Amino acid sequence: VNGGLITSIKNCYVTDGNVWSSDLQLGGIIGSAKNTEIENVYYTGKLVGSTNESCNVGGIVGLIESDEVYINNVVSLASSLKGGMVSPISPKTTGEYKKKLITFGTNMYASNAIEVVGGTVDPELGDLAASYKKPLSDLQKRSFYEGIGWDFVNVWSYPEGTLYPVLKFKEGDVSRLET
Repeated sequence: VNGGLITSIKNCYVTDGNVWSSDLQLGGIIGSAKNTEIENVYYTGKLVGSTNESCNVGGIVGLIESDEVYINNVVSLASSLKGGMVSPISPKTTGEYKKKLITFGTNMYASNAIEVVGGTVDPELGDLAASYKKPLSDLQKRSFYEGIGWDFVNVWSYPEGTLYPVLKFKEGDVSRLET
């Protein structure tokens, strides 16, 4: 996504994704982000890219290309990540953006059960989710998502028997998609 203004990816998720690419940027939610706000999202599934060092594989974003990228309240539940540069959140930023990402990112969580196959993490950036890794069982509770500010009154629901939140219209009112 390369918006002239800030582009917003908010309140969305991918479940059981199997994303494969031999190209450069691969992310569970977005491959490459510039001038983008990413908020209240999660990804579950596998991400497999080339083991070439220029292939960036992130559980949420593959590559961050500007200091106008804001990442808030995201959860990476990928089962495995494979690529040249890998991270549960985002493995690579370019230029001066490395220092600013930590300032613009809040509540970035990842399962501590993610399998990382090959790959390295940008040594200047480190693992963005390292201090936010949680047991998978903690990330499968409504109280966790409420605690980081997800809106369960208007936007999200947590139907009985599900492992993760769903958007309210997915509870059964699919007709809202057609209007």
